[in-house]
Order: sequence, then C-alpha cells, then structure tokens
Amino acid sequence: MPEDVAHIAFISPNAAFSAFAESVLSSWPDIRIHAFEDAAGLAESGLAPSVVACNFEFDSGFYESFAPILSRLRMKGPVTVLAIVRQVDAWSRSRCRVFGVDEVAVKPISPLHLGLRLAKLTAAPGPAETRRSAEIVPFPGKRRARHMDNTGPVAS
Repeated sequence: MPEDVAHIAFISPNAAFSAFAESVLSSWPDIRIHAFEDAAGLAESGLAPSVVACNFEFDSGFYESFAPILSRLRMKGPVTVLAIVRQVDAWSRSRCRVFGVDEVAVKPISPLHLGLRLAKLTAAPGPAETRRSAEIVPFPGKRRARHMDNTGPVAS
C-alpha cells in the first residue's frame, strides 16, 4: 500500500451507510475506504488503517468486542477511532475513554463534513500538516465587504 494514501476502515452493520461513506470519499485521490460489517472482518483482513470510523451506538456491545482488536491495531502503529452515534451524553463520554475512542461525530452528519473530518484525522502528526483531500472546502473562505478597509478581521 502506498504511503501517500490513507486507509480508513469503516465499520458499520448498515450497508447503505457504508456505501454512503465510500461514495463520499471515492473521488479523493489520497484516501481509500475499506468497509466492514463488523470488527471481526477488520481483524481478519490484516489491514492496518490510520483511522477506524465506527457506526455503532455505545450500548450496542460493539465497542466491548472492538477494544481488543483496536489494541492489536495500535501495536502496529497509530490508529484514530471516530465513533458515529445518534447522541452523546455523560455515559457515552465515559465509554469513549474506556474503549479508546478518540473522537465522536453525532448524526445526522453531512457527507462533506464527515469526509473532511476523516481526511483531517488521517493527516500525519504535526500542527500544520493535512491531507490534500482535507483542503477541499465547499464554500469560499472569508469574503471581504467592498466598503470596508482591511484594518482587521472580517467575519464571512
């Protein structure tokens, strides 16, 4: 696997949600999505992804079985885990710490936001480094009003 390509494991029992993630990121040249129905499929594949995105609720029992697999993946190298859930409460936050989840995205999530977040998570460590795909932005950055001078920051 080329080093300039980030590999993301997307684990979801919902085939439509997996297809959604694959379609969002399929045109990004430096990201490859590998879809799995469960954590056992990821473990059997031998893939060493840089990011694992999981579409399971914390009360589903998924993370209990995923934790040992994640531990083995992290022995091979750094892996960031993004949980995609319906809601986050105090109990869910504590589960994140216990099971090794690094970040949580709450549904509904736009395809673009999910793609940008995954692209940023696959970036090499460092404050300014990011993948080319993470630079894809849907709207212009800041727009300046024509009648204002450039003496200070302008909100867009």
